[in-house]
Amino acid sequence: MTKGKRPAHINKAMKELRSYARSEMAKTEIVQFRVDQSDFERLVEAASQLEMPMGAMVRQWVIANLNKPLPSKKSNSQLIVAETTSSWSPSNSPGRAAHNIDDINQVKAELSRLRKRMDKLESRQTDK
Repeated sequence: MTKGKRPAHINKAMKELRSYARSEMAKTEIVQFRVDQSDFERLVEAASQLEMPMGAMVRQWVIANLNKPLPSKKSNSQLIVAETTSSWSPSNSPGRAAHNIDDINQVKAELSRLRKRMDKLESRQTDK
């Protein structure tokens, strides 16, 4: 076997894993919103203190709020976020975002494992 060629079973496994990863990623949607500079800096600081990516933190905050009863129309101008930020932590609000992050990390780990196995197989073939 020439260097750089992968065995068919490894190519098949990688193709299936890529397909799975794409299908999992396709289940998510993107939500964008604007914040002023001071709020952005506060988000960055909060994410830093929690030692997690800002996007993951914001997703978990949003999902935590979606799991709570919505305020009445009269109090709609008062956001739920103020009461959530004081009681929120990653451990008490895993939500769907954390589940998706775990799925992605599992896919990454599997890809890494396959790459190591592929490298090992390739090195055996070149040694022959």
